[in-house]
Amino acid sequence: MTTNIFKIVTIKIMYNFSHSFEEESNVGNAERAISGGAGAALLVKGIKDIKNSPIQAGIELAASAYLLFRAVTAYCPVRDALSKEYPLKPKEKTRSFSHNKKQQVY
Repeated sequence: MTTNIFKIVTIKIMYNFSHSFEEESNVGNAERAISGGAGAALLVKGIKDIKNSPIQAGIELAASAYLLFRAVTAYCPVRDALSKEYPLKPKEKTRSFSHNKKQQVY
């Protein structure tokens, strides 16, 4: 009985977590692949460095957790925070004609 409740709660948490970032996806597929590879590499390095340098290993493991989170969810909280703080101005769309005059496109 307890394991069934645990499974149901776990499934609901995972469902809500995975769908909470769908609308706010701000990381492209190439960035996700790079973040996933770098996160996996840092994870392996951090695990190997635990005995020799635990502080450095902790930093590596924290960075790998962030990169893997970014790769799995396609959401970067740092990018989201920076884009709200410093929004990019939309580029003005122009179309060039043969007489080299630019006309604004709406």
